[in-house]
Amino acid sequence: MNRSSLLIGLLMWSSLFSPLVAQETAVAADTGKVVREEWMIALLQGKRCGFGSTILRERETPAGKQFITDLHQEFKLARQGQVIHIISRSSLVETEAGVVVSFQAETRGAGSDQTTRGYRVGDEMVILNGAQKARVPMPKEALGPEALDRKTRELKLAPGASFTAAAFLTDFAQRPVNITVRVVGREKRDVRGQLRDLWKTTLIMDAMPGLETVVYANDQARAEIMILPFPGLGDFQFVTTGRAEAMKELESIEIFASSLVAPKQPLTNVRKLKSTTLRLTTGGTEPLTLWNSGEQVVLETKPGQATVRITVPDITEKTPTWQLPHAADPALKPYLDSSFYVEQTPRLKALAQQAVGDEKNPVLAARKIESFVRSYIQQKDLSVGFASADETAASRTGDCTEHAVLCAALGRAVGLPTRLVVGFGYLPTNYDQKQQTGMFGFHMWAEAWIGPDQWLAMDAALGSFDVGHIALAKTALQEVNPLAELTMPVLNLMQNLQIEVLSTQP
Repeated sequence: MNRSSLLIGLLMWSSLFSPLVAQETAVAADTGKVVREEWMIALLQGKRCGFGSTILRERETPAGKQFITDLHQEFKLARQGQVIHIISRSSLVETEAGVVVSFQAETRGAGSDQTTRGYRVGDEMVILNGAQKARVPMPKEALGPEALDRKTRELKLAPGASFTAAAFLTDFAQRPVNITVRVVGREKRDVRGQLRDLWKTTLIMDAMPGLETVVYANDQARAEIMILPFPGLGDFQFVTTGRAEAMKELESIEIFASSLVAPKQPLTNVRKLKSTTLRLTTGGTEPLTLWNSGEQVVLETKPGQATVRITVPDITEKTPTWQLPHAADPALKPYLDSSFYVEQTPRLKALAQQAVGDEKNPVLAARKIESFVRSYIQQKDLSVGFASADETAASRTGDCTEHAVLCAALGRAVGLPTRLVVGFGYLPTNYDQKQQTGMFGFHMWAEAWIGPDQWLAMDAALGSFDVGHIALAKTALQEVNPLAELTMPVLNLMQNLQIEVLSTQP
């Protein structure tokens, strides 16, 4: 169960708005003139759990003026007492017109060290992450952070004023992101002990639907406070400050327990149940988005509520009508291709051969992979944020996300199409003898394609698939940074989520 993956994704999103914080200094540097340096602290539940800085430099080149935006963020989280110190850095180069030329972004300390870089070629961006390389369309109209900041500062500060612009963000490097900024009106807010009359502004982007950031800005359109919601934990509050205050020791925030949902009735003998009917309720006004196919059928849905039936599929080795490796099929290509988190490396191919051997039956191969990964990952804990399959193969450490991506990668290595499932899993036992048993938590598992409209679950983390698996979304995981793709379905449900067991069938 990996709550920190969701949190990391949301915190990386906050880096988009770092250029909106207040200006502090303007000095010179060898790599260009520093025109703005900005600092902020992050508060959650009254604790100072993070800080960030933005440094904007400008330089003259033969092609004209360029701006370089350097972002640095650090957060301290804890999961069942295991402290994770996350450090993320990025540097992006853009022209005076806002055209992004190149970028580099890295995340360290979450158990998975990731570095992504890219450069423009015409109207495309070449993106590299480890041995993986992608070339994606990226129009010049997708603004860099300095051009987006200028557009924000040019916005008329009056109730109802707004703009929408396409932006390039390093965390969503495969496509432009549409950002909408809207001025709500004046509001008094406490800023470090002083009551200030500020402009309340909202920011939303299509890459993170359902989440709205509120920014309180001064008359120069510079942010004083940012409020970023995180369902289940509360609101992150980012407050502008000076470097000395931002660099003080951080306090860790416990995030694991907040992600667990206790149903009104427990699922007893969950491994022996054939099916169950559950009702999910949030109390909101938006419809609940759940997977509706195969083993999971949505029986009823209305605003803030959905009823689903989950059935353990009756699949045997006689079910498939084909043998490994799967022949080329354009429809299944994304589920066989190597990607940034589900790689195809010599190490993974060797492990796949070790797991599957000469087995050609896709059902038996999938079950062998599930069993192999369960025993291969020796350190099963919450110390890893979100590692790729190859990183997991090297460290043999992780929780549900690492088990899932390794299952998916080993399947693809032997010609077995695979995908990842994000949702909730039922915990019939606890991890540390402190948490209450019988709870649902954020979960990920893998599936293998065994025939038309038939996928076989591989849950190496919990041992096997059962009726306690609630699927929200399924994906081939082709994104350079898939955290938004994985987090949004869960985040949109987490606030005030209640789960009720309506019936079970042995």
